[in-house]
Amino acid sequence: MDTSNATSVVNVSASSSTSTIYDLGNMSKDEVVKLFEELGVFQAAILMFSYMYQAQSNLSIAKFADMNEASKASTTAQKMANLVDAKIADVQSSTDKNAKAKLPQDVIDYINEPRNDISVTGISDLSGDLSAGDLQTVKAAISAKANNLTTVVNNSQLEIQQMSNTLNLLTSARSDVQSLQYRTISAISLGK
Repeated sequence: MDTSNATSVVNVSASSSTSTIYDLGNMSKDEVVKLFEELGVFQAAILMFSYMYQAQSNLSIAKFADMNEASKASTTAQKMANLVDAKIADVQSSTDKNAKAKLPQDVIDYINEPRNDISVTGISDLSGDLSAGDLQTVKAAISAKANNLTTVVNNSQLEIQQMSNTLNLLTSARSDVQSLQYRTISAISLGK
């Protein structure tokens, strides 16, 4: 997951009509501490929750993009496995005991694409005539890739759910701090 483009800029609006943008990700520890001391406990807490929310949101978006790509790749791998399965059926249904079939060019191109990282052991020439056993070997290699990608998608869904729960907690915590700030200011202004 590439989060290098994730922004760390947080826009905090105090109880006034002005807002200030702080880039906590590019500030030193001392600068952050000084800023929090200047803002006060409530605004510092709100700023911190806003920053964490933005960072978590960016991670969630990146994870969703990764999951989406894995889902597309899994669908493609399954499609290729189905094409090989059709060739296996052709060979097995043939009356010729020595029947062989050629892989569709799409499947050969898919296997040979380095990004797909598929290795078929025991078969030297994928473009030649292949027996049912050879076709089963090819299908197994592609199916393994599809299964691995499906696992990535399932794990990503769980991670996104956890991230969503974290975002909900951060929203709730920020709301609680704002409510506490309001009650504190009200109590001070009313003299209670």
